[in-house]
Amino acid sequence: MRARFLPLLAGFLSAAALAASCGGVNVPSLDLPAQPDPGADPAGDTTGADPAPEAVPEVAGDAGGDVADKCTSDADCEGATGGCGTVTCDKAAGKCVFEVPCDDGNPCTIDRCDAAAKACRYEPQNGGECDDGNPCTVDDGCFAGVCAGLANHCDDQNACTRDLCSPAKGGCFHEASGLGVCDDNNPCTSGDTCDGDVCAGTPTAVCDDKNPCTDDSCDPVTGKCVFMSNEAPCDDADPCTVEHACSSGKCVGTKALDCDDNEDCTTDVCVKGLGCQYAFVPGCLKCASDAECNDSNACTADYCGTGACASAPLEGAGCEDGDPCTEGDRCVGTVCAAGLPRACEDDNPCTAGECVAGTGECMQVPVPGGCDDGNACTSGDTCVSGACAGSPLACEQPGPCLSAICDSATGLCETSPLPDGSSCDDGDGCTSDDACAGGTCMGRAASCDDGDPCTIDGCTAGG
Repeated sequence: MRARFLPLLAGFLSAAALAASCGGVNVPSLDLPAQPDPGADPAGDTTGADPAPEAVPEVAGDAGGDVADKCTSDADCEGATGGCGTVTCDKAAGKCVFEVPCDDGNPCTIDRCDAAAKACRYEPQNGGECDDGNPCTVDDGCFAGVCAGLANHCDDQNACTRDLCSPAKGGCFHEASGLGVCDDNNPCTSGDTCDGDVCAGTPTAVCDDKNPCTDDSCDPVTGKCVFMSNEAPCDDADPCTVEHACSSGKCVGTKALDCDDNEDCTTDVCVKGLGCQYAFVPGCLKCASDAECNDSNACTADYCGTGACASAPLEGAGCEDGDPCTEGDRCVGTVCAAGLPRACEDDNPCTAGECVAGTGECMQVPVPGGCDDGNACTSGDTCVSGACAGSPLACEQPGPCLSAICDSATGLCETSPLPDGSSCDDGDGCTSDDACAGGTCMGRAASCDDGDPCTIDGCTAGG
């Protein structure tokens, strides 16, 4: 039995060492239950091998413990299993009790009675399920008679946490890792960093279609913009409508403006984008002078002719179309046509200038794309939230007492010494109190005097 046990034990120790190295979790100790030496078998088994099965009745597993069948007398206990020696009936408890119980309470051993020796034998098992009672292990199993598992790595798939396990705390727990850079696995963000134990980035996808009738968002799976129709309030910017509603992603007018001026001698029409327009009906309105003729249209010249008001178009004349986001409006026929859009650009490649309808104010909307931040010490410049920024170029530090800083104009790393007296490490175990002096790290020679006159004291590079 000992010859078979040693390889199993060696295998278990290897598995336990692997579990510990992979997760830093304490694997249950190998304290095996006290076991009689199989070599002491008085039946003549001197080779260390187990007695033949037909000579030794076995107890199936650990079932039964030190008590077996129910009984009311000793006769009821004949044939009971679970121990060695005389079996009697505990009448008060109504149970059979063995002189030598064989249940060691270990699910990783097969407990049996050596009938010849009247002693219990415990065979370590390699394989089989069990529970080692340690929340910091998984896949528990029997190894050479001991229940143990592999380390529970407690991986929460979060780069912003340290994954830890403590039996005293009931198993896995997580702490902020203190890392700066992470990946939130969201294609709609960039520059992801840890904020405590949460990884979050800055939105890079500008999903604004400038349509009040859509809800705009970035799909965190594909990174593409999604525009969903809504029923939000809106304004179709058409002065010829007075009520509006969002429908299928568009703002539509639901009620037309009434342009009736109650004058029989004018034509009343509403021009899209301009509103109500009026013109005299030739020969309808009687007059005695030009002052009596005014149709309130800036694109017509009104006059009194042959006793009736008339109008003539002012082609090309300046006018106001009522939209503050246009400039240079001109008359086309009798209608005031919109001029050029108001220029709102601010020369920032990361924004798009837009004029706010109704107020004429300019606003800057962030846009994505590449750019140049004008800093030679950054690379991969890109627009983020309306600003151009890149990733800093790292300068390799040339020594413990030298600092290298990138020149934003040239992109070259410039070296300068640290202030004298700055703490450093010269890498020599034979010095102490290392400090910078003129860009060089130096220390005082370490004293190796051990106070023993019978030794020669000295220091090697290692200290």
